[in-house]
Amino acid sequence: MKKGILLLPLLFWFVFCLFPAPAPGAEVTRSFIERLTNNTDLADQESLIRAVVKNPKKYKPELLSYLKKPRNLDNEDEQPSSAVLYLVGFSRDKDYFPYLYPLLKTQYAKDSCIYFCGLVFAAVLTCPDKKHFDYRSHLQPIKDFSFWLNRFLNDKPSATLQKRKDAALAKFVAADRRGRFQAAKLLDYPARKLVGIAKSGTDREQQINAAIALEYLGESTETATDLLVLAIQGPVDETDRFVGACYRGIFNILIRTKRNHLAGN
Repeated sequence: MKKGILLLPLLFWFVFCLFPAPAPGAEVTRSFIERLTNNTDLADQESLIRAVVKNPKKYKPELLSYLKKPRNLDNEDEQPSSAVLYLVGFSRDKDYFPYLYPLLKTQYAKDSCIYFCGLVFAAVLTCPDKKHFDYRSHLQPIKDFSFWLNRFLNDKPSATLQKRKDAALAKFVAADRRGRFQAAKLLDYPARKLVGIAKSGTDREQQINAAIALEYLGESTETATDLLVLAIQGPVDETDRFVGACYRGIFNILIRTKRNHLAGN
């Protein structure tokens, strides 16, 4: 009996050698992508999004590995996650571009990028040069990419007064005149309050209108990050009005803060 007890530590050591713990890097990669792309805990997903924005180089190997992996684009489950696409675009890192631009030429892009999509957003913000402009392309995603890249690089920051005038012409979502009046009042709210409404408003229409107000009035890097979170987590509507407002709002903030240049590392 005593001899068996003495052999137990050796047995545990033998089993440990046969089945070592997973490599730390592999575990981090798996949990990171899973938490980002398939997470019902929105608070946890948001904390991860903000962590990537704060330290993009830390997560770059995992994101590059995700974009590089072979996938059957005809299978919806294998198509790139919008969350990943928005994050890599927001990083402004040109190293992602070679894995994004070819996707614009696929049937997947044609089917997915009817209005606004993470793929075009990511390709524009990670593009390192102008040689990829192609307005004559017969592929709509390439035309969209060319349009947004041209606009992003060439638009000028609006003065505060002009921004207010532009915002007054915003096409808010409303069923009647009273609804349009209520939506217009959002233009008097500070950005933080608008973010809160867009995130958890009383109804979808109100959320969309708060995002539209941010599109015109957002100015800070903090608001751009908030819009990124909203684009990934926000409500889905048939014409992508919500995500479109977030998409344009991020572009507008980068333009207003004079960061509308070609991507670097």
